Amino acid sequence: MILTDGIHRQILAAIKRDPKRALVLPDFCYWKGRNQPVVYIDDIPENLARVLYRELIGPLDYSQTLALRPGIDPRNVNPYLFEVTQHRRRGSVCPNGHLYEGNEMPSNAGGWRCRICYQAWLAAHRKGGQSVSELNRSKDTCPKGHPYSGENLVILRNGRRRCVTCHRDNMARYRATHRKEPQK
Repeated sequence: MILTDGIHRQILAAIKRDPKRALVLPDFCYWKGRNQPVVYIDDIPENLARVLYRELIGPLDYSQTLALRPGIDPRNVNPYLFEVTQHRRRGSVCPNGHLYEGNEMPSNAGGWRCRICYQAWLAAHRKGGQSVSELNRSKDTCPKGHPYSGENLVILRNGRRRCVTCHRDNMARYRATHRKEPQK
């Protein structure tokens, strides 16, 4: 859901009018299969109820989450009808023991990732300050030892190099396994 200033003001006004009443947005605001609308703040998806809680009540610690009180519509976004609980899967430290104190970053798989662990992973995969693509460009032979030069080299449309000898061997092996039997 795109949270425009006008929609934002209407939601805040409805909550301030009656903070004890559940506020359910129209159906188009919810993703399929989700009870809570998601809004994008600085290109990062975030739960609307959490955003409203932060604005109206106060910030939440990383290890805290919002849980609806019993008997409230699960699509409610009014932050006053939520309870703050400790998230059972989140802690104050990452699995490697680094404290989550503003060093967390969104993960591509969803959820959060420790920035310190991510930078360590990058450093381990960048040998001598080179990126993986730079390391691969500096190689002059294919994994089987054929040279990347002359007639044995083909540059694909995406910029990758292909060893002609390996490609020819792979195609011959494929044709041998998928050869049709002659019909009688």
